[in-house]
Amino acid sequence: MSAAPVAWLRRPSWLRCAAPVRGPWRARAGLHTRRSAAPAHHTRATRVGSARPARDVVSLARQTLTRDFWAWASTVYDLSCSELTRNEIARGDADAAARRHVYFGQCRLLPDFPAAGELAQRLIDFKAVPKTEPEDAVHIAIATIANAKYIVSWNFAHIVSPQAKRQLEAAISALGYDSPLLVTPEELYEGEA
Repeated sequence: MSAAPVAWLRRPSWLRCAAPVRGPWRARAGLHTRRSAAPAHHTRATRVGSARPARDVVSLARQTLTRDFWAWASTVYDLSCSELTRNEIARGDADAAARRHVYFGQCRLLPDFPAAGELAQRLIDFKAVPKTEPEDAVHIAIATIANAKYIVSWNFAHIVSPQAKRQLEAAISALGYDSPLLVTPEELYEGEA
């Protein structure tokens, strides 16, 4: 069975992968569309999973869930990522970057989308993404143009909080695109596993 492409996002990085379509519940959930069933994942989620063990319970739970999500997603989805993602995962501590590369090493590289820069700027102009976070806007634009079904992120500030979801989905739709579903790894993992 071949998997559709899906995108995976950490702060601020994107990955594209797709979920297989099975079961009548997917149509009710809006997952049965002409778009590939593809989640996009923000690099923050990867950074969370590859970081040193956290001291607080919530962060430790997110790290564990992120590791489990990546192990599961790599068997279910056809993963791909952008050049921007690859550049971002190489930043910082060399050991942590090497652990992040393990997740992204299996990903297919997305092509450059000339319209992504313009869409990113429009998202900033619409105030759907803060002007201080242009890379987040580019990640969202790439996933949107690549027809990712989901954007998966732990970035509650700019991407997956209820307010951010509402603003991004409205802006993307107003700009004439189908909005990817904005979810945390936990939401997608629990909905699919």
